[in-house]
Amino acid sequence: MPRGLEYDIHISLKKYLISEDNTKEPIDFVNEFEVEVWFCDEEGMHIELAARAKVSRLMIGLSLDYEYPLPYVADATSSISDMANAILVMEEDADFMEKVDEMYDVPIVNSDICFLEYLEILPAHRGLKLGQRIVKSMAEYFYETCGIWVAQSMPLQFSIHDASDWDIAMEYKKFTVVKEEASKKLLNYFNTLGFRQFYQSDYLIATPQEILSKSEFS
Repeated sequence: MPRGLEYDIHISLKKYLISEDNTKEPIDFVNEFEVEVWFCDEEGMHIELAARAKVSRLMIGLSLDYEYPLPYVADATSSISDMANAILVMEEDADFMEKVDEMYDVPIVNSDICFLEYLEILPAHRGLKLGQRIVKSMAEYFYETCGIWVAQSMPLQFSIHDASDWDIAMEYKKFTVVKEEASKKLLNYFNTLGFRQFYQSDYLIATPQEILSKSEFS
């Protein structure tokens, strides 16, 4: 990172819902985290928001303790449902963790999943490897509580309908309008961060160790 450029990466719990009674709902097994990255001056004061991200942590281990079926946990939100339908809720003779173990030499002992739902960096802060630094910070933050990271190679510009002020600032209109080209570019980007495509799906997975080993900041 160029000298004089400092960023404060702040990860905060946004939503943590647990039923007060014994009735469990899908959202009870999902924590949502908000990531804000602030550009700071030399004294560490926040100048402007440079990037943001959202992480949903699926507590698969806890759901198994409560004998709560994985397909039900997947109904927590629409984005998690889409992800789960693609990689978690597979055919009857296929288990997600078994398929993951086939991709790695070392078995994954922690079944909890961190789903990186989006990562957005404003134009003025691109080209500084800030995305790599953010992903590394998240991998470190969730190191003890997440065995698998999941990301999607579907560019955000194709899911925006009513653009917000943030979307306009992101300059999505300048991004490529060819979905296949954009998806391939995003897939290659996540590969540089330590992610691997999960078979033929639009999703990628990574272990925390793999992410950290790929980072030049480690």
